[in-house]
Amino acid sequence: MNLDCIGLDWRKARLMYSTSPWDTARFHPPSVVGTMGSAAATAKLLSLNADQCAHALAIAASLAGAPTANAATLAKPLHIGNATRLGMEAALLAAHRMEANPLFLDDVPGCSGFSAFYGDYQPSPLALPDQDYSFLLEKQDIAFKRFPAHLGMHWVADAAISVRNRVINMMGFFNPAAICSVLVLWILEEAPQPRLAP
Repeated sequence: MNLDCIGLDWRKARLMYSTSPWDTARFHPPSVVGTMGSAAATAKLLSLNADQCAHALAIAASLAGAPTANAATLAKPLHIGNATRLGMEAALLAAHRMEANPLFLDDVPGCSGFSAFYGDYQPSPLALPDQDYSFLLEKQDIAFKRFPAHLGMHWVADAAISVRNRVINMMGFFNPAAICSVLVLWILEEAPQPRLAP
């Protein structure tokens, strides 16, 4: 079983319980669900039992989160890097008998768990996978980001690099001060991008 599949499926399952899972007012999503997915995948790798898995995810929740204000900066790669590292750490701590509130994923009055990240989070029971279960990763392609930016911005960055290279080929050098104006076309509304290679 591919550990990437476990992590991505955890992310898919939990985000479908929020009507606005990409709540840009709070946390960069990979820093939240990425930490949980990493904990889930590491728990599988370590063969943790059900109680240890619950504690690993609860510990991961205490380690999760990065502000979306940094999502468009060079700090963005830290979000997923820390998510990976901290999810692994959470599972290792659970393997060594550290405990946390295993109800953090449930909608329990007085227990502000995952809803602290997503205010409209309304969980429901997940079906256990059967023999015919297919992972999210088997149904969609993934894109590897070359720039710390929204996937849609990769085409813009590629176009800018292409223009720069053409100017260098034509003139032998590139001087940013020579740019007189920039025409910006608003092409896409904020919407999920298909996972195509940028």
